[in-house]
Amino acid sequence: MTNTELKQTCCGCVPIRRGILALLTIELIISVAAAFLVAYGVLTVKTSTKNADGALVDASGNVVVSKEDADTLALLGYISGGIFGLQALWTLFGLMTVVKRKVTGFKFFAYITGLFAILTIVGAALTPSLGNIVGAVLNCYFTYVFVQYSKVLREEHNASSGYVPAQA
Repeated sequence: MTNTELKQTCCGCVPIRRGILALLTIELIISVAAAFLVAYGVLTVKTSTKNADGALVDASGNVVVSKEDADTLALLGYISGGIFGLQALWTLFGLMTVVKRKVTGFKFFAYITGLFAILTIVGAALTPSLGNIVGAVLNCYFTYVFVQYSKVLREEHNASSGYVPAQA
C-alpha cells in the first residue's frame, strides 16, 4: 500500500484500496448469486407441472399461475438474470482494474457506475421505499469512493512516471 492509499479511507476506517477490493468482491458474490437464483426460478417455472392449458398447477391440480402469467414470469426472469449477469461482469471488470491498478480502466468504471447511481436515484424518486432510498444513497457513496480511488491511482501513476504537476 502506498502512502496515498493509506491516507484515503473507505467507510471512514479502512484504507481505500482494501475497502474498494472488499466492496467489489461482495458485489460480485451478490451479483453471481442473484443471477443463479433467478436462473433457478426460471427453471422452476419452466419445469413445473402444467395442466392441459399450459397453466402451472400444484400437487392437487389447482391452477396456481395461468399460462400467460407463467410466460411473463419466465420472460422477466430472463431479463433479470441477464441484468444480474451483466452486473457481475461489470463488477469483475472493476475488480480487475483495481487489482492491476489500471488508472484509465478504473476511472471509466467509476464514472459509468456514477451513471448507474443516477438511475438508482431516479428509480428511488419514482418508487420511493426505504430499500430504494437506502440503495440509492449507498450507490452514491460507493461511486464517491470509486472516484476518490481513481484520483489516488492517478496520483500514484503520475508519481511513478516522474510527472510533477505545475505549482499554481
